[in-house]
Amino acid sequence: MENLIDITTDFGKLYIPQKALVFYATEQICNKEFYIEAFDIGNDGTPLNAKPLSVKESCRLAMLLNSSNKLRHAFLKPKGLLPESVLYINPEEEGFVIWQTRQRNNRLFFKESLGIRSGKANIPALIWKANRNELFLYALNENVKATENTALFHAPFFNIYESGSVCMGNVGIDIAPDIGLEDFIAGWELYFFNSYFSHSIYGYATKTNIVQLWQGLMDKGNKFPNTTLKPNGLIIKDIL
Repeated sequence: MENLIDITTDFGKLYIPQKALVFYATEQICNKEFYIEAFDIGNDGTPLNAKPLSVKESCRLAMLLNSSNKLRHAFLKPKGLLPESVLYINPEEEGFVIWQTRQRNNRLFFKESLGIRSGKANIPALIWKANRNELFLYALNENVKATENTALFHAPFFNIYESGSVCMGNVGIDIAPDIGLEDFIAGWELYFFNSYFSHSIYGYATKTNIVQLWQGLMDKGNKFPNTTLKPNGLIIKDIL
């Protein structure tokens, strides 16, 4: 075995353990009672001097937990009235948002290997579903406000799985724990449209050749042909 090298001197900031908390609970299933003991930590990492948590320590712990709770409740909080584009919000810590974008002209980026020129093109109405870590994308064949029974179509883009899950590749997704609703939506749209489309994952996402489709749309101002969209058998209600 090779000799170990001490790299702790390279750390920017060293944290030394000071306290350990042990939570005890009674055995009954209902109406459990809890008790907390605080241990000092010796120089060798051994727990020492067990004692009940002091009032001061309890208050500090409560403040830390309250701060975490505030961050959790700030997640996906709107600045005012809900944006018209938002269809559904699950504001839990691991929650998600579903929103809609209408037909529009958007800048798109393609890897050279696809043979498609990067530029601007008209895109169909889209349904977005995102949590902190993952984005799903679907298309609509009409430029109307979606309802629970609106049919979904495969998004006509590259880098998307058949399920609608978007492969973000090496894009660094950084969603703050207290991000508001509007910034959350804007952030995911930027992540998606500022990344490069590189490959088709599950085959053809459209009824026609997807490469030829985008070659014929880039920088030409043509309306996106919704007749090329492929239904995926889902409605909005299925993704709530």
